[in-house]
Amino acid sequence: MTAKGYYYCKNDANKSSYGPRSGGPGSVRPAGNRAVSRFNRTGSVDNMNEHGGAKVAKVAHVAAAALVFLCGTVSAAQPGDVFTPYLEYTASYSDNLLKLQSEATALSRFGDEQLSDTQTRGLGGLRFDQTWGRQRVTADLSANRNHFDHFSQFDYTGKTGKANWKWALGNHLEGNLSSVYEQTLAPFDSYVVFAQNLQTQRTNGGDLAWTFHPSWRLRSAFSHYDVSYSATALAASNQRADSAEMGISYLARSGSNIGLVYRNVRGSYDTMLTIGDTLFNNNYVQKELKLSVDWYVTGKTTLQFLGGPVQRRRAYFTARDYTGLNARLSGFTQPTGKLSVYATVWREIGALDDLTANYALTDGISVAPSLAISSKLKLDGMTTYQRRNYSGAQVIEGLTPSDRRDAYQRTSLGLTYKAGPALSITTALNRETVESNLAPFNFRANGVSLKVRYEY
Repeated sequence: MTAKGYYYCKNDANKSSYGPRSGGPGSVRPAGNRAVSRFNRTGSVDNMNEHGGAKVAKVAHVAAAALVFLCGTVSAAQPGDVFTPYLEYTASYSDNLLKLQSEATALSRFGDEQLSDTQTRGLGGLRFDQTWGRQRVTADLSANRNHFDHFSQFDYTGKTGKANWKWALGNHLEGNLSSVYEQTLAPFDSYVVFAQNLQTQRTNGGDLAWTFHPSWRLRSAFSHYDVSYSATALAASNQRADSAEMGISYLARSGSNIGLVYRNVRGSYDTMLTIGDTLFNNNYVQKELKLSVDWYVTGKTTLQFLGGPVQRRRAYFTARDYTGLNARLSGFTQPTGKLSVYATVWREIGALDDLTANYALTDGISVAPSLAISSKLKLDGMTTYQRRNYSGAQVIEGLTPSDRRDAYQRTSLGLTYKAGPALSITTALNRETVESNLAPFNFRANGVSLKVRYEY
């Protein structure tokens, strides 16, 4: 059910449906990797008219001013520094900030037909990195201030904090304890709220690996993830997910390994809602048993695979429970000293925040090449294509039809210039599209950004 001015997002508290997962089968995969099931809705390149050109020019002027400010006489960060302060300034332009289907859609919903806007972001942070023997502690704290030229009601201050203790005990036990905090504006492709809506995410977790034999390793991991929204109308989307996993791996002399991983995830929501005479929420339990492979094919190429049966059961509307195979294959290769390519293909389900649906099945592919043009210049690209099948939808009759099918694509191209040991400048172009069999979910979006970063 939706409130006026709101669209509920379909998020995943377990997996990421856009692009590669953050780490190999041997890494901690926190429950906070979110998948967005309701995609962005934006405009096309053709909409970047004279008005858009003026916005782009303004972006360039603002970023140039920041560059002059940052290029001072402060010395650059040196290898081995325990504390590293840094500053960052970004100016970006989007021809469809709200990610809506058209100007007419924006006018009918919000009384304002403008879609485009320019955003500026100033960020300051401090990194900590210290090693004591075999114990390493890292942390990164930062705050950022964001301003929108037209949609000033979205102006906000964001905060990020990350900490990790990589520990070792003797020659056979090692692991990590980590904590991540992030407060930012809820993305417009998740919720369209014509007011400031801050999203706060917290992830705490750890893992333990015991190499009880030169060729065998046992591993366990846990994580707790929660997300909340400042908009009271979205209280029903505040959720938590607790995950635990155990696995065993065979370690080859080449550095490759193969094993099995069992994972259990319990997702819960803070609010029970009443629709008609029914009181319900979207709580679920997910169980996975997957084959895990890390294969060092050559000195320049590696492959990672994680896949197997997945079962998701809900506390309510059990007719939409899921049982099937999920898998993700990632590969990295560096054919030359200057060129590298990372690619991922996957088939996974995603849990949905929206009370109108249980899950969506996602098939996707992502390719990200990187080319070092010179010692100072690097070109990075990325393209992602994803098909999303809402076969677990229509929990409530008449909402989010189960025959909905979306095709999502995002492409970006960035050029980074390393002006010195401490100063880097990055400019980027990006384009997003969604084509759905339900017209209101269609969109096209184009953007440009310029970022300046300085580390002391």
